[in-house]
Amino acid sequence: MATGDIRIDSLLALPRNSLATNLPLGRAIEITYSFSGYSTAQVSAVTSMLAEVSTLVGVNFRQVDNGALLVYGYKSDGPTLADGSPGSGSMQLKTDGTGAIAWLNPKVAEMQNLDSGYGRQVALHETAHALGLKHPGEYSGNDSGPYLPDELATANHTIMAYNGGSTEHLGDFDILALQYLYGAAGPATQAPLTLISVDAASTSGSYFNDLFTLDISNITSSVRVTGLTGIDQLQVNLASSETFFQGKELDQVIYKKADGTYAGIFLDSVERIQFTDRTLGLDIDGNAGQAYRLYKAAFDRVPDKGGLGYWIGELDGGATLLEIAAKFITSAESIKINGANPTNLAFAKSMYQHVLGRAPDQGGLAWWVDQLDSNTRTRSDVLVGFSESSENQIALTGQTQSGIEFLPA
Repeated sequence: MATGDIRIDSLLALPRNSLATNLPLGRAIEITYSFSGYSTAQVSAVTSMLAEVSTLVGVNFRQVDNGALLVYGYKSDGPTLADGSPGSGSMQLKTDGTGAIAWLNPKVAEMQNLDSGYGRQVALHETAHALGLKHPGEYSGNDSGPYLPDELATANHTIMAYNGGSTEHLGDFDILALQYLYGAAGPATQAPLTLISVDAASTSGSYFNDLFTLDISNITSSVRVTGLTGIDQLQVNLASSETFFQGKELDQVIYKKADGTYAGIFLDSVERIQFTDRTLGLDIDGNAGQAYRLYKAAFDRVPDKGGLGYWIGELDGGATLLEIAAKFITSAESIKINGANPTNLAFAKSMYQHVLGRAPDQGGLAWWVDQLDSNTRTRSDVLVGFSESSENQIALTGQTQSGIEFLPA
């Protein structure tokens, strides 16, 4: 058993997969969540439920529109119960490694009301599965021990129990187990990198930010590193000049071993690689690429590596492109390019000239000026619109396709 305390060990799903997979014990984290097919009332009910969880354990929840780690949805063809009847809910890890889905069955009438009663109980039960809890008893062929004694496997102790009453809240055993995984409740902070040594043919990280370390003298063949979600980095004791990328996706790093044969480092969802001589951003469609394009668009020059590293770090830390664009626009360097107080027409023309490197087409220019004149978009919106336009991304392909070099802040 993990702790020797049956109240905790009977509820821990580890080493089975959950959002706690490969996460250091006791580390507080932030989990993003979103909804698919939920009404406004149902969204409000789940949000309130999650807020209560955050007062008890070291998990803070933040709602987002896209790319959430935990998604709530409805599905009527989920797992059935042992007697063959339809289940009320289930938890499923996404096959692409991007998080978990808490499913509720819309054909079960109680699943429409998540404010209280059985609907809230099931929603919390499936949320606890995603966080890393299991059933305290053998309720199906998928369950595994250790188990709680029957007299303790009751709803007043754990939301994971099938027997012994009902509850809408975490029980005292649930809180013990989740605090073992995530620590006690506290303010939201950016979690440090989880340090993971690559010492096997295949190594997976956590659902949060990871730092993989690879010493090539400790391996004899190719390896695969899977980062899952988060901003993940591989640190390897090779100079970039000793390696090359195979293919166009920046996910296959090839190097020559001491015996003269070649080996590969195959990357899945790893955003950065730190060689002994430089660091590269591999997330061309992510934060590194967006920071590079915005910097280039705002200042009409190749970003300096230190400045680029700072702004990549800001995006990694939760800043938005619009927030950074607003700072760029008011900088002295940007004012020198666009003028101290340009009209909307002059500003739009400057975007065409300095970002796309061409004269504006009249239709496009009129559209952007109208967006500004009508206050539909801010100048920060316009800068981001130009920097992330397909035309600009294609134009910068040659500068980013082999990775984006920067100095980490």
